[in-house]
Amino acid sequence: ILFSTGLAVVGALTFRWLMGEMAAQRTEARRQERELRTKLKELRDYVAEHADNVGEKFPSEARKMHYGDIAQRPIYGETSVDEAKSLVEEGIEVLPLPVLPEDRN
Repeated sequence: ILFSTGLAVVGALTFRWLMGEMAAQRTEARRQERELRTKLKELRDYVAEHADNVGEKFPSEARKMHYGDIAQRPIYGETSVDEAKSLVEEGIEVLPLPVLPEDRN
């Protein structure tokens, strides 16, 4: 009986320790997620401040710049995945900007 009780106490202590470790890991993961979201928002804010939003004209504007029809300038806008792939295949460098959950509300 004493041996059993000892195992139960050790088991309970191990369980508490493990639960504490898991809680600490969840807290750290949430902190890292908040930090990542903050950095992504800073990136998006920087782009919005330093580039022209050309909206749905993004593919045509990017092509015009690439082929020398208009002056180079930083732009951002919207396009489909297929159109973005076409731009890349043409040698036009594009980079997706992440959509954050708060942007969808």
